[in-house]
Amino acid sequence: TDSYGDMVNEIEVFTTFGIEPYRAIQAATRDAAAVISAHADFGTLAAGMSADVIAVAGDPLEDLERLRDVRLVIGRGATHVLDEAALG
Repeated sequence: TDSYGDMVNEIEVFTTFGIEPYRAIQAATRDAAAVISAHADFGTLAAGMSADVIAVAGDPLEDLERLRDVRLVIGRGATHVLDEAALG
């Protein structure tokens, strides 16, 4: 995947083949890390893991389009708020 938008497109394609949204997201994160043998450090949220985290508006399991509405990014020790109003 070249960019985050491409990843969302790929997740959406998975669902067109009948894969449940939660499994499509796992395929793009946890399973992708396992494929490149990086699963010991990346791919899930757990103590001791390296992770970039996003917060989106709404539940992406209900509508994958919500993955495009990123409000907050936490990565490499920095927090980037993209929409202050959404954080209340």
